[in-house]
Amino acid sequence: MTASRPPVRTGADIGTGVLFLFLQCALALVAAVLLATRKLGHGRPGAASSGPPPMDWVPVIVFGVITGVTLLLAVAMLRGGWAWTAGGQFLAAGLLGLATLLIAAEEWSYAHPDPAPPASAPAAAPEPWTARPA
Repeated sequence: MTASRPPVRTGADIGTGVLFLFLQCALALVAAVLLATRKLGHGRPGAASSGPPPMDWVPVIVFGVITGVTLLLAVAMLRGGWAWTAGGQFLAAGLLGLATLLIAAEEWSYAHPDPAPPASAPAAAPEPWTARPA
């Protein structure tokens, strides 16, 4: 004998999906604000040193964890029969994954700046003993 699941109501499914998306947007916004303000007043690390600063992995890890939890929630909702909620969670996980990659690329470019262009030779000054044109 197989246990049948009660049918999921579409309205409840969509409402739950919207609620989860709202909560995840709030979580991502709080994480972004806290990560942006955690070094406020300290400047970037390594500003006084001669070399480039090390890569800051904290924002990448934080948004990576939020993305992973969103994916796990999406899989759980899909297995539970909440199709609309799962679809919204997969969409949110995709956007959070993209944000994580953009944050990682920004931190990488900051930690690995382009090399400075070679110094150009100064223009040759005219010889003092040459005659000036009249």
